[in-house]
Amino acid sequence: MQIKQIQNSACISLRKCKTKGNKYTAGDLKSDDYVNKLIHQDEGFRVLRNLRGSPPYFEKCKKDLFGMIRQLGNPTWFCSFSAAETRCSHLLKTLCRLVEKKDYTDYEIQNMKWQQKSDLIQKDPVTCARNFEHMVQLFIRDVLKSDAMPIGEIEDFFTEWNFNKEAHLIYMHYFG
Repeated sequence: MQIKQIQNSACISLRKCKTKGNKYTAGDLKSDDYVNKLIHQDEGFRVLRNLRGSPPYFEKCKKDLFGMIRQLGNPTWFCSFSAAETRCSHLLKTLCRLVEKKDYTDYEIQNMKWQQKSDLIQKDPVTCARNFEHMVQLFIRDVLKSDAMPIGEIEDFFTEWNFNKEAHLIYMHYFG
């Protein structure tokens, strides 16, 4: 999916490129000089703007966050979460059912070696990511946006998800 996004962005970027009426071909893209020219004009980086984790993607997120700060003022609260999948027994039970087709007891999950937990997590990263997102959404809905308002009334918030093989992190800035 990411490759498709990059290809689509590259096609659009080349059509929008300030070429002064010149047409570029695939042969042009094979030239180091032409590629360096695109990079110098920031056209080479523009194609990565929608690719999560790329420098242009984070630049776009930074601009969005700074826009919110200009409109709403400084955030009143910041938090960062990590999934800690190896400590999440309900996730490990689900992974055991999906990956190994076995039902484990709480005791078996607690006594599982770290390597076995890690292997389960690596075999189904999509389930792990969806579980983490679900847990964060529950926290936002049931705690932060609850009637108790533990951090005050939330006017708006900015969320940045960062997924890599070490951890799933979420950075949140709340404006209230």
